[in-house]
Parts: sequence; C-alpha cells; structure tokens
Amino acid sequence: RVAHAIQIRGAQPDLLLVVLACGASLVGGTRGTLLGQWAGLLWAAMQPGDFGSLLVSRTLAGAFAGALQPRVIRDSQIVPPLAALATTLVCEAVFALMAPAFAVHQPRLWLRVVGGGLLYNALLAFPVYFLLRRLGIGEPVEDPFALRS
Repeated sequence: RVAHAIQIRGAQPDLLLVVLACGASLVGGTRGTLLGQWAGLLWAAMQPGDFGSLLVSRTLAGAFAGALQPRVIRDSQIVPPLAALATTLVCEAVFALMAPAFAVHQPRLWLRVVGGGLLYNALLAFPVYFLLRRLGIGEPVEDPFALRS
C-alpha cells in the first residue's frame, strides 16, 4: 500500500525487492537465494497471475545479490544503491523474459515503470540497508583499510 501511495507516473518502488537486495548482499549466497525464494513467494501471494515468473525472478535476484557479498565492500556508502539497482535490473530482466506481455506490448510504459522503479529502489536502499545493519544482520562491520585496531 505504501509503494502504491507514493507512485509517480506509474513508477513505484518495490520495497520487498529493496529489502531482498540489501539483505541478500549482507547474508551471502545460499541464504540470499533462500531470501529471494521467500520474497518471490510473498510477492506471488500478493500479485495474482505470473506465479512462476515472480518466484524465479526473485530467487535469481536473491542469488545475484547474495553473490555480491564477497566481491564488494559491503559497508561502503555506494554499495547499497548499486546493489539495489543491479538486483532490480536482474529481477526485471528475468521477469520480462519469462512473462514478456507487458514489456512487448507497451515497451515505452514498461521502460518508464521499470526506470522509475530502479531510481526509487536505489534511493530506498540507504535507509533499508542501514536499518538491517542496525538490527545486526550480516557479518560484522568491515574495516577494509585496517583503520581500527
């Protein structure tokens, strides 16, 4: 309901996908994939229709975000929006390949909706990521340059 209330010209954030991107990048590969599967199940329960496409796209997005964990400095300020942006792109691309009706029949509207969702998700990644870190999710805070003793 919140995402629908703050939409602009059809574009709205996918709060579940933002939590998935931030959470999976904190917990890693296997747990990120499982988190993606749960996100797909929850989203499919709320959205009647393309159940399989939603489940597969969210599961692969969780696997992608979880695979980012060992490859990025998780506690960098640039990582949360980039992780949300890349994860949303992977999720939307997989979903469009599996259920192409909207993307094929209305490509301009689809690009506007997906582009707006990408921006929204990137902006919402900061508060979600830092809330998850505050709750103690993920490994301890990294110190990549050994500044703390």
